[in-house]
Amino acid sequence: MVRLNEKRIFSLICYSLTINNILNIIVLLILAGISIATLTGQNGILTQAQNAKTTTENKSAEEKVKLAIMAARADDGTLTVEKLRTELAKYEGTVEGDTSSVTAKVDGKTFTVDEKGNVELAGSESVKIKPGTVVSLTSTKGTTEEFYVLSYDEKTKKAKALAKYNLMVGAIYASDYIKTGDVDKDAFEYGLQEKSMKGYVRDEQERKGTVEFSSSWYFKDTFANYPVDKDGKSYVYDSNSNLYQYVKSYKTLLGNEDKVSEVSLASYEDVNELWSTKDQNTWLYSTSYWLGSAYSSSYNAAWHVRTDGNFNSYSCSNDNLCGVRPVITVDMSKI
Repeated sequence: MVRLNEKRIFSLICYSLTINNILNIIVLLILAGISIATLTGQNGILTQAQNAKTTTENKSAEEKVKLAIMAARADDGTLTVEKLRTELAKYEGTVEGDTSSVTAKVDGKTFTVDEKGNVELAGSESVKIKPGTVVSLTSTKGTTEEFYVLSYDEKTKKAKALAKYNLMVGAIYASDYIKTGDVDKDAFEYGLQEKSMKGYVRDEQERKGTVEFSSSWYFKDTFANYPVDKDGKSYVYDSNSNLYQYVKSYKTLLGNEDKVSEVSLASYEDVNELWSTKDQNTWLYSTSYWLGSAYSSSYNAAWHVRTDGNFNSYSCSNDNLCGVRPVITVDMSKI
């Protein structure tokens, strides 16, 4: 008979206990992993609780916006932005924008409200960034600069957006085409958007903030080198344009380099894409302004938009009609 000495027996016992401990530890780790996943995973208890809390908060904020809309409607059912702004303020909310689709904010939540009073939570899958959506940025001077979305690329999350107003730059003309002076270069808003800078406005005495597109026909001999949009219009705006200095300065004053990648002028294509719906997008012609597209290779003329609803071309050397209304390319995922 084989006899095991005491040391051998002791070693076997220790070995057995070690194996059992390791197995126990492994089992405990597996159970711990399952417990953590149950709590914090995509369908975990804590995650679901947070989602439920967020949903409740969203619904509560949305209800306040809807109540404000109901109170803001006139007897005939029409809804005005100013009345909505007044009613939502009762819930400590704000409304950004003046026409078409506006942005309502309350309890830290942001909603889009269209002209019919439909409400959608910003950032939800059902919300698409549509033309007319208002984008607000704070400039380096602390002013609120607003823009209307012209187009949006879902893949890049970037939008092209038109300034709400023309820039406070250029000249002032009387209705009889006589220049009465220049805008005040010492004004705080100089170089930024300013609501009185509308250029040509029918039946008004003054045309404020007008600038000529260019002093020379600089694109005459190089016309073929400029990019052409899908409508066949060449985009000729560049540093040779008299507007360039103002747009470049505005980019600096606007700041927000982490959100805004480009500041330029609208193209013919940008405006033409929406022109058939201009009655619903009156912001398209709320000022008179130059576009960056030339009329053709045969004329020293650029496309422009006027407050009377005229969308046509005019001589680039005209300095008493249109102002500077920039377009920004903005990353909407950072707004």
